[in-house]
Amino acid sequence: FIFVNKTMSAFSWAAIARGKGEDEIVSGDEASDDEIKQLSTEFQGMELYNSEHTLEDAMQKVWELDENRLVPGEDYKLDIQGYTHFNGDTDYARRPLFEYVNESVFEKPTYKAFFALLDNYARETGVQEKVGYHEKMEIKTFINELCKTKPMQYVHKYLSGKGHCSSRLADFKGMLQVLWFKMYNSTRGGPLDSCGFEHVFVGEEDDRKNSLTGFHNWLQLYKEEQAGRFDYQGYISRNRERPADTAQVLTLQFTATDAEDGSVDRKPMSTSFIGVSPEFEIALYTLVALAGEEPYTRTDRSKEITSAKLGEYEVDIHCVKWGRGKDTKIRTCYPQN
Repeated sequence: FIFVNKTMSAFSWAAIARGKGEDEIVSGDEASDDEIKQLSTEFQGMELYNSEHTLEDAMQKVWELDENRLVPGEDYKLDIQGYTHFNGDTDYARRPLFEYVNESVFEKPTYKAFFALLDNYARETGVQEKVGYHEKMEIKTFINELCKTKPMQYVHKYLSGKGHCSSRLADFKGMLQVLWFKMYNSTRGGPLDSCGFEHVFVGEEDDRKNSLTGFHNWLQLYKEEQAGRFDYQGYISRNRERPADTAQVLTLQFTATDAEDGSVDRKPMSTSFIGVSPEFEIALYTLVALAGEEPYTRTDRSKEITSAKLGEYEVDIHCVKWGRGKDTKIRTCYPQN
């Protein structure tokens, strides 16, 4: 049993993440009854965690615990179409990428909270992002929902067991807020125009080069395709081996139209997990970013590359971080097969 003094604003993690005191928490940040109940289950990942788990074991465990993942062939089907290559500029896919998706899964709490965040960012780099009260509350809701899921509970326990983070749930949430949502300037001396979540899950554009960066999340790809702003142009693979229409990892080429200014930008090659839940990706990338270690992780200049076996897929998780210690932020994180 954990006693929580409600007047202490148990969910001061938002303020902790901003490095502010108790009196500077945004209005409405007091703990709800549901949040207090969640604090009493701070170690509910205990039964999932084994102290002898290696990083390789942990990554596989996160995959296994993804209960909200869509079932390939049942909840979604892809239309793979033609092969292209990195330098290609021809559209080898005349039809949409997603032939079918069971949208009823989008009513699940983490999916709903995830979709609510996607319109909070200006895609163009160099544009100051505005994070107001409404956006902060959406971030808080998303992190709260994430931490109710088994993948995130397991990762919290694994990281705290290895000394990478606090065992306190409130502190863990504060760390997630900094890691994924604290704004930084993507160019030296520029405005605060980006964060890890925006880059990885929403995607960014550089109009000077007509190019896209990030944009690795399948839900964002699907949403943009449904809106007519995402144009899939073909798959990329070694030896031109054609992926199955039920693939759970896909390397592709595409263009995307900016809803604000109508500009069309290209991503010559990008890899995404397909059908996985938001909590799976946040949990996996958080795990790799904070616990990457030899022999599973190697360094290539500023990038850390961690090899993972996830179900039938062997992938490398590429991760770039900015900052140190409590100010560590994700710049990018994505799979490559």
